[in-house]
Amino acid sequence: MLKKFPLKRVVIISLIILCYVVFLKLLGMTCIFKNMLGVSCPGCGMTRACISALTFNFKQAFYYHPLWIALIPTVL
Repeated sequence: MLKKFPLKRVVIISLIILCYVVFLKLLGMTCIFKNMLGVSCPGCGMTRACISALTFNFKQAFYYHPLWIALIPTVL
């Protein structure tokens, strides 16, 4: 059986993640994985790829991230 997270815990975790992202942006880092290892993480470019696919620009979507199409069954 899955435990329910209290709303207070979800809000606190969300604020911590938001502060972390803002901190990275202020330092000029966009992806901690890429900055540490020098290669793109599995999620880099996924948002741009999905936006390109939604505008029916599939060639550009595959350029940004070739696995964007794997999100369709995951979301459904």
